[in-house]
Amino acid sequence: MIIGSGISVGSGITIIGSSPSYLYWKWNITAIKTPANNMTQASEFIFQLDGVDQSMSVTSITNPGGSNPLNEEVTKLNDGNTSTKFLDYNVYAPSTTVIFQFAAAKRFNGYRWATANDVEGRDPASWTISASNDGTNYTVLHTVSGYVASSARLTYQTPW
Repeated sequence: MIIGSGISVGSGITIIGSSPSYLYWKWNITAIKTPANNMTQASEFIFQLDGVDQSMSVTSITNPGGSNPLNEEVTKLNDGNTSTKFLDYNVYAPSTTVIFQFAAAKRFNGYRWATANDVEGRDPASWTISASNDGTNYTVLHTVSGYVASSARLTYQTPW
């Protein structure tokens, strides 16, 4: 689905705002498929423009407040390899936040992410995509609530 189209997509998915260029893009995961797991994971995250994957060459990718095991750090989200994964133990502290900072402002109007190798209960179920030019004041561009990811592992989910 296209960010900034101002439409509701049903099943708890709402797209709001517009899609100008921004330096900072944030994926804020607020719920997972099985809350008792208390951690979240994904193997890749890619922004898109008009349905085409864009370069994920970032200045930095961070997980503020996150707790990641060795070799499952946030940088695994954009290493181009679905066999690696990002895992955060702090999904409910109060949420998992991933910030992509680009060297120059980028415009995106979609994105997709891939499931990790194990435990489908850790898959994101609710999240927001926000953007900012100062890294402090973010505008929410897309909200997803109650999404049920495919049970297939290492699989890209339907693009938004």
